Amino acid sequence: MAISHHAITFTKIIKLLLNIVVCVLYRNGDEGFFMGASYNKNHDAESLAQGVFIGFLIYNLVSLIAVFFNRQSQDSTITETMMNLIGAILWLTTGGVVMQFWLRFEPGNHFQAHNPKAPGVSMGALAVVNSAVYLGETFLSYNNFVSGAKNYE
Repeated sequence: MAISHHAITFTKIIKLLLNIVVCVLYRNGDEGFFMGASYNKNHDAESLAQGVFIGFLIYNLVSLIAVFFNRQSQDSTITETMMNLIGAILWLTTGGVVMQFWLRFEPGNHFQAHNPKAPGVSMGALAVVNSAVYLGETFLSYNNFVSGAKNYE
């Protein structure tokens, strides 16, 4: 039996909202200044984070718009399952990289009024949560793909 179209649409909205929050933290998390995935601006970490955050923001917007125009096109394709699985892996990797840096972060000046560690850890934790949402939608979309294939036999 196919999973409800509304359940998949709900997970798409959750993914998009989490993605927007992570992008805002990434861009403005250090009291309105660019925070990034690592404080010393490691180019590999930044490239991974920017690619995942912006790439999947665009993908989620297009996917959500497509659901409203044609609900059958997105719910039961193997492409949707593969993109969700890749998204789960990339979001988990990015969240791990961000958490690895920000959990070990020590500010250069311990007498600063602010410490960007908390927003950095929050950004990494939300990336891991988003990975779990992607993994959940992977199972939902795979179930719909399998049930849709049985309907055509």
